[in-house]
Amino acid sequence: MTILSGDIKIKKSQVMLQTSDGGGAMTNNVVIDGQSNNMFRDIDEIDRVYGKVDLAKVFVHVDTNNTDSAFQVHAIISKMPADPRVSVNLFTTKDWFDRRPSLQNYIENYLAKGVRWEGHLLETQIAGQRAIQISIDETSTAIPAIGQTLVLVNNEGLPTEVYQYVRVTEVSVVKRNFMWGATPRMRQVVTLGISDPLRYDFIGQSVNSFLSNDTPIGILRDTRVADSAKYYGISPLANPVSLNSAQIQVESIFSQIVPSAQAETPLIDLDAAGQSTTFVEANASAISQSITTTISAAQNLFLGSSVMPKTVSFSLFGVAITDSGGELKNSSGVAVGTIDYASGLIRWNSNAGTGNATFTINYQPAVAASKPQSTFLRTVTADNRGYNWTNTLVPIPAPGTLIVSYTSQGKVYSLRDNGAGQLKGADSSMGSGTLSYETGTVLLTTGALPDVGTAILYTWGNKLSLFARADMPIGKAYVDIPLDGKFIKTGTLLVSWVQGGENKTATDDGNGNLIGDATGVVSYTGRGVRLIPSVLPAPGTIFNVTGQTGNALTATITNSPVTNGTTSFTIPGSGNLQPNSVKLNVPLINASGDASGNVVLRDKPTNASIGTMVDDQGVNRGTINYSTREVTITPVGSYKVTQKQYSSAMYIVKGAA
Repeated sequence: MTILSGDIKIKKSQVMLQTSDGGGAMTNNVVIDGQSNNMFRDIDEIDRVYGKVDLAKVFVHVDTNNTDSAFQVHAIISKMPADPRVSVNLFTTKDWFDRRPSLQNYIENYLAKGVRWEGHLLETQIAGQRAIQISIDETSTAIPAIGQTLVLVNNEGLPTEVYQYVRVTEVSVVKRNFMWGATPRMRQVVTLGISDPLRYDFIGQSVNSFLSNDTPIGILRDTRVADSAKYYGISPLANPVSLNSAQIQVESIFSQIVPSAQAETPLIDLDAAGQSTTFVEANASAISQSITTTISAAQNLFLGSSVMPKTVSFSLFGVAITDSGGELKNSSGVAVGTIDYASGLIRWNSNAGTGNATFTINYQPAVAASKPQSTFLRTVTADNRGYNWTNTLVPIPAPGTLIVSYTSQGKVYSLRDNGAGQLKGADSSMGSGTLSYETGTVLLTTGALPDVGTAILYTWGNKLSLFARADMPIGKAYVDIPLDGKFIKTGTLLVSWVQGGENKTATDDGNGNLIGDATGVVSYTGRGVRLIPSVLPAPGTIFNVTGQTGNALTATITNSPVTNGTTSFTIPGSGNLQPNSVKLNVPLINASGDASGNVVLRDKPTNASIGTMVDDQGVNRGTINYSTREVTITPVGSYKVTQKQYSSAMYIVKGAA
């Protein structure tokens, strides 16, 4: 017996209402063709503002008195809604008896549970609430956006587990101080408006409980695209289709399933690579730092500077720890914490243990350098859409700077290079990848199919050619005080100044050195004083210099014989010479025999009896005996003399001193 078109009927389920008991088993009530509101109610104005999802469970029934088979049975939507803001889709759960909560879960399961959200649920969130509160660190930027879907979970992994997907409709943030024992801690309290009221009580934590690392009952998780459901809809043709055509083109393969919203969040002072950094050595080798701290998951450790990746090593509770890709791991590969290389901040986890610890940590300090940015865009089309993407980036990214972002189901996911050539997201479900620092080749595996018409964005920092100044000597700040050519009697110089309202002094020790609130040197031959204060003085500080001055004794040495390039003579007079008081003006004769200026030599004591004669460049040109007054110098040689043209010339001494 033939099955006629009139034998195929659509039957209603037990409850055709938008209530929690909607759906159920098939009834004998027929959905009458062409009758208004026989499956859905009218759309009111409030629904047009906020959006709404209506679900109707119906059954296709072949209503005959025989057992004939129906071939090629199918259901389609043959006409689009007249209202462009209304969409209609078909799906099946293949369950004859499920009701609206199961249907809702089926729709929501296009998102799966993702990584745990930073911070914690703040206290208990009561069933029926249309807003939830979370507490996060005051410096964190992990604030949910409007339109984002989150999951609240109680007793995760236990038989008593319950969960609920919620969609964020409003966001507000305030900072509040909480007392953790006797210590105030600043936290951000984020209040999230949600689209549906809570169906359960979700047991959160107090700030004290969270900072004490207590195990929570209720947690908050992010979501990721799962692509578990299949929907059947309708779309207009993009181009006319001819008879016998082998392909058709529609305007879109996507359809609106749940209402969505958009929010604008201004982002300022960001660079093209998402604030990624290039690290440069701030020291030629690793340094050692002694640390005494309390180890716990609630306690962080700040090293005081940026850190070069793969240079950290220390022993914690007798176990050797090293860093790899931003994680601190023991010899078994178990992570005991993480390290933020840019800030030098270590965060311990539960594997680190607890208690007071004293250890020596070795690491190479670094500095985060500014760098040029590069970007590359890969468009996703219907022809190239897939999970695996390969590209070779030029110039080659610097380690730890590459960020790859893609869009799936309207949500953006980002993977970052961890400094070891591995691309990772906040959760492994977002995808993974590798980067070769030698070739610049990137292999990306996305966690979900990217949307057609979007793009995969690569942003990275380029390698830099930098000059490291880590080992350059850094001299102390000093003040040069001229003496206007006046000779100073040894042991009489006094320098005084005011620092922070206190009187400061430095005196001459008789050997050319300053002692007291400053160090430095004194030239008794009128060259000046170099003062190095113990505490850097404020701008505009006035230095007062006092001391006994005297007339210098002078003598001219003529026709001193030069033997093997050396000449010796005795300074006229009697008694010991005062160290740091002898100045020689040696005339110069150039290679042509012409007089060409002079070079000044001053004595530099080795001890109270002898010293050396050095030029203005500090080069040793001879010796002096303060007891015998004998001087030996080497006048034949090369000397650098500054001319008025600010150029340099070399001269040879031929004549006598």
